[in-house]
Amino acid sequence: MDETMTASNDDKRVLAALCSDIKREIAGKRYDHAECALRIAKAMEQYPDAPEPHNLLGILLEESGDHRGAMKHFRAAWALDPGYRPAHFNMESLGGFFPEDFSVKKYAFDDSDCGPREDAASPQKSKGVTGKFFRKEDGRA
Repeated sequence: MDETMTASNDDKRVLAALCSDIKREIAGKRYDHAECALRIAKAMEQYPDAPEPHNLLGILLEESGDHRGAMKHFRAAWALDPGYRPAHFNMESLGGFFPEDFSVKKYAFDDSDCGPREDAASPQKSKGVTGKFFRKEDGRA
């Protein structure tokens, strides 16, 4: 196995462990905001192209009441990896400036928090946004 593949797998394990640790701390409501922010900032420095640290910082900012800052980091995570489901999930679930129920916030720390993948949940392939908006009434493109 080549060295870059091993480093990539090691990076994924480190980032997955960070996501798991931050999730456990925030879910347990027993976290030090400054300490979590420092750990996330170090991960951003070490893995500048990874979406995970931005997603985690977005969650931390949302928890502290900085909704705008949180949305900026969710968007940054998504920009780094448009296929990163947790950032998309968080933007969708927290995207409104006036959520209906402030007491119920569900975050996606990693892919397992997003539910089943669309392609795995349904045997039909998604037509995507363009398929929804640009189809004629009889279903033709």
